[in-house]
Amino acid sequence: MLFEGGAGETIRKKLLQQCDVHTLLRLPTGIFYAGGVKANVLFFDRKPPSEKPWTDKLWIYDLDL
Repeated sequence: MLFEGGAGETIRKKLLQQCDVHTLLRLPTGIFYAGGVKANVLFFDRKPPSEKPWTDKLWIYDLDL
C-alpha cells in the first residue's frame, strides 16, 4: 500500500517529513493474510515536521525465508 500512488504516496511523504523511519522488517509472504500477500513492519520515531527528510539510514531485515 505504501509503495503505490494516491493515499499510499501521501502517507509515505508524511512519514519521511515527520518521522525518522529507521527499520523495515520484511515478513514471510502469507504470514497475516492469504498466500501471496506480502507484509512489512515499519519502525519509526516521530519528529517535528522538516523540509529535509529525517531518515538518513534505514535498516532492512528480510525474514522472507
